[in-house]
Amino acid sequence: MPRKARPLARGASLKVAFFLDTRLLYFYYFTRVIVEVRRRKEKEVTMKRKLWAKYLLWYLIGAMFVIGITPRAFAGFSPSEATSLAFDRSSDVEKIRKVLEMKMVRERLKEFGFTTNEIEKRLTQLSDEQLHQLALQLDEVKVGGDGWVVLGIIIVLAAIAVIVIYLSGHRVVLDKQ
Repeated sequence: MPRKARPLARGASLKVAFFLDTRLLYFYYFTRVIVEVRRRKEKEVTMKRKLWAKYLLWYLIGAMFVIGITPRAFAGFSPSEATSLAFDRSSDVEKIRKVLEMKMVRERLKEFGFTTNEIEKRLTQLSDEQLHQLALQLDEVKVGGDGWVVLGIIIVLAAIAVIVIYLSGHRVVLDKQ
């Protein structure tokens, strides 16, 4: 709806006043259209970002699930020459004695009530196969426990915390004080 024309100054024609009013009116509507288009584009961009973030979130959840359920597979080098199935009792006993000489192991066995003589006696009673099996299991023992499990649990807990914060709509802001 066009605005009413202002009263003309002396000597000004009606044509010039109408021209100025319509130009201002068109400029006003043009700027309103541009602002509205920008708002719509910003809204579309934020909607697209949210949609993209949802897809990324579900992808990461799926990937973590698949990674979590896959079994571990340990691979090693296989020797090129044929190995005998005979067990070397002396090397197995030596390996077991090295472990038994550790201070922590000795203290733990003393807590269970075993003396050094009892341990030696039981080692001599074991068969070659049992000694070899024990030596192999000692090789697989990890001294500090399994640190990767602890790291994995921390990462999963952090991911759950981030997902909960994201889904609840909160924002974390860090300020320097």
